[in-house]
Amino acid sequence: MKTEIADSEISIPAYQPFRKDRQNRQGGGVAVYVRTGISVVEREHTQALECESVWLKIKKANSHNLEFLAIYLPPNVLSGADDTLLSLVKEAASHQEVLIVGDFNSLQ
Repeated sequence: MKTEIADSEISIPAYQPFRKDRQNRQGGGVAVYVRTGISVVEREHTQALECESVWLKIKKANSHNLEFLAIYLPPNVLSGADDTLLSLVKEAASHQEVLIVGDFNSLQ
């Protein structure tokens, strides 16, 4: 995903895209699509330097909110990236209902 790619180019009918594009490097980026009509807020959070992530709070009727964190960690990143990523995951996991998904390439 790159900023030059408009939302209209990747749109899916009846879904709202949330995305974090890769900056200054090839490949990477992450996108999450949420069905229109679902109450969702994108959460501000610290981005780990070597990965892209989208953190959403999905408001569920008559229940706790669902925290949804999508992460892309590219292969062969700097060794300190795992600490930053772990902090982000721990913060998300501290909520009552959380779903963490992504592409977690192994650190070498």
